[in-house]
Amino acid sequence: MIIEPSQIDADELSCQVCIIGAGAAGIALALELGKQRLDVVLVSGGGHEQSASDRKLYEGSIDPANPHEPLEENRHRAFGGSTKRWGGRLVPYEPIDFEQRDFVPLSGWPIAFEDVASRFTQSAKWCEVVAEDFHRTSRPSDSDLPNTLGGGAIETTPCERWSTPTDFGKHYRRALEEMDSVRVLIDYHAVDLRLDDDRARVESVKLVCRRGRAMRVRAKVFILAAGGLENPRILLASRSQIASGVGNHSDMVGRCYMSHLAGTHGRIALERPDKPPFYRFQKDRQGAYARRRFRLSDEAQHRNRVMNVIGFPYRPAIEDPSHGDAALSTLWLQEALLKGSGQRISWSAIGRHLGNVALNTPVAWLNVARQIGARARSPRLPFILPHNARAQDALFFQAEQAPNPASRLTLSDEVDEFGMPRIRPQVRFSQVDYDTVTTFYRELDRALRAERLGCIEYDERELIDAMIASTKNFNSMAHHLGTTRMSSNPELGVVDSDCRVHSVGNLYVSGGSVFPTSGHANPTLTVLALALRLAEHVAQQLRPAVVADGALV
Repeated sequence: MIIEPSQIDADELSCQVCIIGAGAAGIALALELGKQRLDVVLVSGGGHEQSASDRKLYEGSIDPANPHEPLEENRHRAFGGSTKRWGGRLVPYEPIDFEQRDFVPLSGWPIAFEDVASRFTQSAKWCEVVAEDFHRTSRPSDSDLPNTLGGGAIETTPCERWSTPTDFGKHYRRALEEMDSVRVLIDYHAVDLRLDDDRARVESVKLVCRRGRAMRVRAKVFILAAGGLENPRILLASRSQIASGVGNHSDMVGRCYMSHLAGTHGRIALERPDKPPFYRFQKDRQGAYARRRFRLSDEAQHRNRVMNVIGFPYRPAIEDPSHGDAALSTLWLQEALLKGSGQRISWSAIGRHLGNVALNTPVAWLNVARQIGARARSPRLPFILPHNARAQDALFFQAEQAPNPASRLTLSDEVDEFGMPRIRPQVRFSQVDYDTVTTFYRELDRALRAERLGCIEYDERELIDAMIASTKNFNSMAHHLGTTRMSSNPELGVVDSDCRVHSVGNLYVSGGSVFPTSGHANPTLTVLALALRLAEHVAQQLRPAVVADGALV
């Protein structure tokens, strides 16, 4: 059932499991545990839609010397969390991401890849995708790219799939309304975890709201599922009993903050008259979009002592009218003129974009209509690509960021309206982060030339300068990882292999904050896989009879 603040007149609630955070992980956990008739309270730190005052709760304290996008920019404080505004990209983590690599500090997960991979199919279903496979081999054809390039250095079979994208708050609302074993508290905000006298277990969490009374929730098990920035914030801010915060036994809460090093640089120039099928979005039998990508192989990563990285053809900067593409200019005009971009728009830019729209051919106009129409339907076309028939497009890359204890979140002296300290991000990159991207460009260029397929047109010095500039104007893309990292050694992390806080017997953490390494992949699919694994573990702890052969029954 879903409960509004006006419907509660108690100072205290009790349950078996209290889940703090109602995004993808929190909603999946609540429904999985609720199916087992466990008494669950799910706390949504916002209303059904994000209000201006709730958005302000996400604001951080940005140090000009440590740039980061505004912390409220890529998050959504409402029932459904960031799924209310995500793009829908589903990408699996890979076996190498779980390995201990001597050239990647603090690498190695304390669980096996199969512990997560066995749940990818179910995770995709939560996002309304039937994941048949995340690798697609090309059919033998002169028109497509080979499955591997450059003697195996580059793979072209890794595949990303796309959700509709699913808004978990809307899509799963009815299921939660009809589930008597789950109570969803709307617009309540967690501000303090209260421990027992031995500081060994959480007794309760303090919740506050604007339209109702503050209260405490008592539970046997507590799960933080509030996201990669709020999970550490709640732990660090719960310092009424321990000055350093709950779970911060080794000063690791907030450390090893990771995202991905990503950007668009250079061009793919293939020696062929048209674009190969590799470039195109394809639909599976359920209508979901999928697309292949270039990936630096495991062998090439080990040989070059660099990390995981992918790339794919992408559009040029949409705001630059020199791309000459009607679809891109139409999209820019829509964003700039109809929706408002928040920036001053020159008449010269408007005129040049209008020229792109007016002067294109009828075939290009058909492409404009097709792509913009596909962006409005469900499942939504992920993004618009240029129409130009030549196989020359910008190259987008997304690479792993190495764990670095100096890259961290701390509490500032500023507080929000509920007295919660705001967080201050300090993002740090390592040399291996930059080496990974430059190696990928070199290997991809070498592979295309060796196969006589084309090349990557770029300048390595300009690529390095562009990466450094992006880290000095950092944007996380909503990939907030590693801040309550999983480790077998309590001194090197916050949670154990079951996602339980090392120093607290009944407190668990769910989400990308527990990832020991970032991989190249968008985190949602793996976040859900770990949430499903955690649901099985918690059910086993509370009701052992409901779990058989490692799965809920």
